[in-house]
Amino acid sequence: MMNQTEWMNSGSIRGIATFVLGGVCLFAFACSDSSDQAGNTQSSAATARQPYQPQPIAPQWSLADITMDQRVQFPEERLPASRDVAQAVADFASALVAGQTDRLRAMLTGRDQALVETLLKEGAWAGDAKGLPAVRVSVLEETGEGFRLGLSIQDDLGAYLTAWEGTGTGGAWVLSGIAIEPVLAERLTDLDGSGLIAPQLPQTVTAAAEAPAPEKDQPASAPSGGAPGGLQEDPF
Repeated sequence: MMNQTEWMNSGSIRGIATFVLGGVCLFAFACSDSSDQAGNTQSSAATARQPYQPQPIAPQWSLADITMDQRVQFPEERLPASRDVAQAVADFASALVAGQTDRLRAMLTGRDQALVETLLKEGAWAGDAKGLPAVRVSVLEETGEGFRLGLSIQDDLGAYLTAWEGTGTGGAWVLSGIAIEPVLAERLTDLDGSGLIAPQLPQTVTAAAEAPAPEKDQPASAPSGGAPGGLQEDPF
C-alpha cells in the first residue's frame, strides 16, 4: 500500500505533468491561433491590394442562334459582340458559298455589283450553277461603323483570302471589297488570323536623262597660206 509521502509525491508528479501538458497545449493553441490570424491578415492584405477586374459579360446568344449554310465555317472564337454583325457575316458567306448571285448582289455596293455582273458574263464565276466547297471566317474585326471581314475561300486549287468591309445597322448591311496583298494557302485554316494588308503600289521609276555624247576632237586647221606649224610650203 502507498504511504502518504509516496501518494503526495505521485500526486505532485501528476499535477505537475498535467500542468505542464496543459501549458504546452495552451501555448501550442495560442501559437496556432496567432499564426492563423497572421496568415488571415496577410491574405486579407493581399486580397485588398489586388485591383478589381470585372468579369466580361457573356453574350446572350451563341453560334447556334445564327443561321447559315452548312459549308460556312464560323469559328466560335471569332464571334463578334453584336449578333447583328454575326448574322450579316453568315448571310454574306452563305450567299457566296452557295453561288446565290441575287442574294449576293443585294448585299454589295454598286461597284462590287458591277464586278459580279462582269464575272458572270465572262464566265469567270458560274453563279447559281456551281457553288464553292467551303468558306471560312478567318478574320473579323468590329469597328465603330461596322466590321472588317477576312473570308477565306476554298476551291479546286487551294485556299485564298478575300477582304470585305461592312457598314450598316440591324438587318441592312452593305459590303464592299477591299484590295489586299494576295494570301494563298493549301487549307482554309492556314489563313486564320491573316493580316488584311493593303497592296503595295508599284513605284514609278523615272528614266535618267541621257547625257549628250561627247564631241570628237576636231583637227586644228592650217593657217592660211602656210603649212601647219608655220612652215612654208614647198612650191615644188
